[in-house]
Amino acid sequence: MLVNAALYRDGHRIQTVETLAAIRDGCTEPDTFAWIGLFEPDEAEFNEVRDIFGLHELAVRDALARHHRPTLERYDDTWLLVVKTATYVDPQEVVDIGEIRVFFGETFVVAVRYGEASPMAAARAELESRPDLLRLGAGAAIYTLLDTVIENYIPVLDGLDNDIDEVEAQVFSDDRDFPTQRIYQLNREVLGFQRGVSPLRGPIDDIVSGKIDWIPTEVAKRLVDLRGNLARIIEQIEEDAKLLHTVLEANLTQVNIQQNDDMRKISAWVAMAAIPAAIGGIYGMNFTYIPFANHDYGFVVVLGIMALSMLYLWSRFKRSGWV
Repeated sequence: MLVNAALYRDGHRIQTVETLAAIRDGCTEPDTFAWIGLFEPDEAEFNEVRDIFGLHELAVRDALARHHRPTLERYDDTWLLVVKTATYVDPQEVVDIGEIRVFFGETFVVAVRYGEASPMAAARAELESRPDLLRLGAGAAIYTLLDTVIENYIPVLDGLDNDIDEVEAQVFSDDRDFPTQRIYQLNREVLGFQRGVSPLRGPIDDIVSGKIDWIPTEVAKRLVDLRGNLARIIEQIEEDAKLLHTVLEANLTQVNIQQNDDMRKISAWVAMAAIPAAIGGIYGMNFTYIPFANHDYGFVVVLGIMALSMLYLWSRFKRSGWV
């Protein structure tokens, strides 16, 4: 589905188009580039894009396949950049991962979005508000898109950090409801987020190193700063993964301690219950002579022995912290 399409020249949006076919003639003008946004297009729409911009057949086939990792690939004069987007859904404590596949050349940018977590509209608005950057051409669009995607990683990281702090506090609280399942879920989300973010270093390094010769020097310099921001985010994600592993180990230790404590208490009560059970069992036997069996106060004496024995054991267990 076509979401947005426009032609840009000399730092300004000169034309908004409603169909892909209308883009064809505009791209041939000097210092002009087209930026097209698509949402989960079908094969027919992709074929139309291929025909307009002369995309390589293999690039189109690869783009129709789902679940790419972040990468930068070249197909003749066309480049394919794959970027993972992310949004943190706090009520469910999950990271919603989307994907943007960007076909681009010196005169066009075709951004194809999969999933709901997409910053493309914000990236376009940001670039259109900065004519000095927009006049740098298609390379500026690529930079702005990457910048917006990476900026959107920060709220995701903040949400994960907040939930990790919560489970860490819960593990060491007096609450017996250990958050083992929550820790596993957070760990899964952090690892999924890490798989989507970490490989993005490679494509940015390739652009900064001059792999695409028509990218302006000013754009490459901005990408150097962007690479630093991404490195800090990746480092924080790695720290979160390590912290969650530590929290999980601490949680399992706390569970074992609690189970041992429960077993001590159960053993203590079983030991105290064994005394009256043993004495009662003996006096229930049909022996001819049992001490106090025929005594006037025998029953009271036996009950007293039971009670005193249990009280003695209870006091010892209490001092030892078993009850």
